[in-house]
Amino acid sequence: MLESKKERYVRQSTMRQFPYSFLIIFRRRRQSMLKTFMLLVIRNAHWDMC
Repeated sequence: MLESKKERYVRQSTMRQFPYSFLIIFRRRRQSMLKTFMLLVIRNAHWDMC
């Protein structure tokens, strides 16, 4: 019981910190790479909606 609560907390904290580390990694790279990544995400979202 305690172990499952611990695992759940670790999972939640990891998911909470993931976007920030993701942004930091991309911020270190060139701006063009970020633009290309955003275009891919927008295109994928558009395809998912259609």
